[in-house]
Amino acid sequence: PLAKGAALAITATFLMAAPGLAQEPPTAPPQMQQQMPPEVQAMLEELDATQEKLESLQEQALERSDALQAEVAALQSLVEEAVKVVEPEYDELVERFGQLQQEAMAAQEAQDQEAFQGVMAEAQGVQMRLQTAQEMAFSQERVSEAVSTYQDNLVAEMTRIDPETPELMERMDELVEQLSAIL
Repeated sequence: PLAKGAALAITATFLMAAPGLAQEPPTAPPQMQQQMPPEVQAMLEELDATQEKLESLQEQALERSDALQAEVAALQSLVEEAVKVVEPEYDELVERFGQLQQEAMAAQEAQDQEAFQGVMAEAQGVQMRLQTAQEMAFSQERVSEAVSTYQDNLVAEMTRIDPETPELMERMDELVEQLSAIL
């Protein structure tokens, strides 16, 4: 069975075109990392290295497999269709989110804190709507089954490239769990 955190990271990397769905492993800002005990710093470094290795294997698997590439395209279409049923304004929300990112950067550059806060508040609301729609779409049986099949096929291809893939995924999940409890 595919470990949940690693599976989500794998799926999120290639399926999420819209903001807000991919769940990143816990990380601490660089200034906070310097204040952490050495064992926590070591865990964060191991997590980064493990995640990089898995991402590299994932990229290689997709490059090598036309079947996986086709599966990703079909899955993206399925997810997009499911999301638009749940949130008919999805495309407009994605577009608005992009506009808000630009507006936030402009307000920040102009050092207009009031405008920046207003834009960020709206962006947070838009992001919540997008994330909710995506979560609802992924909870649909046909989508979750397609995602599970894709993940199994992807991990199988990754394992053909590097037989240690399942162990790397387990270790990543262990580190995420441990760090989540600490951070």
